[in-house]
Amino acid sequence: MKYTIITILLIITNINLYSQTDSLSRKEKMSNLNERLKENKSKSIGYFITIKGEKVEIYRLKNAIEALIEIGSATDYGLTAERLFYHDEKGKVIKVKQKKISELFVGNNYYTRLKIGSAFGFNRLHQVIAQNKNYILTEYFSHSSFYYYLFDKNNQVFVYKKQRSSNNTKDDKKFTEKYLKPYFKNCPELISKLDENLSKEYKKSLGQSSYISNLMLGISNFECQ
Repeated sequence: MKYTIITILLIITNINLYSQTDSLSRKEKMSNLNERLKENKSKSIGYFITIKGEKVEIYRLKNAIEALIEIGSATDYGLTAERLFYHDEKGKVIKVKQKKISELFVGNNYYTRLKIGSAFGFNRLHQVIAQNKNYILTEYFSHSSFYYYLFDKNNQVFVYKKQRSSNNTKDDKKFTEKYLKPYFKNCPELISKLDENLSKEYKKSLGQSSYISNLMLGISNFECQ
């Protein structure tokens, strides 16, 4: 697969690719899945705004095989380090460069266009993880890794940029104590959720073709009171 994909969202009602009998071939399983997908009405699950101000709707996947080929996973949308992959109303997989997108909204997930701290100043989509009255925490996925950025609202500067999470429990506990908790100590619900995620043992496996941030599992666009 040319691109390493982060699988951010898979919401397909009553569909489980791995629940079918083992006697079926892979082709038969995918065929059955596609038949069940046809039962889903075409419905927008979100949208993005281009830098020119155009609004583009994102739809549920209709063809699991095409999604696996084009995105790398039977999912509604995916992000690489440079592109957004999504389905149009007809079910076709479309790819667009992130630098051409201003904002992306899917469910509770919100992404905004920010620089990634590279020497060339590239603009990419950052997922807003959490914010309070002083700071905004964002996450950027690139080449199998998650990077975090903390923006100071009052001084309009980054406190830190491109701090990499290891995506294993032991190292992420140290990461959280240094880069997250000091800035959100008055946000007990967020701290509680982080501790809950860190209470489970996890570790990134070599050769993974899709990734999730175990540290930030279930945390997105969180607003501290």
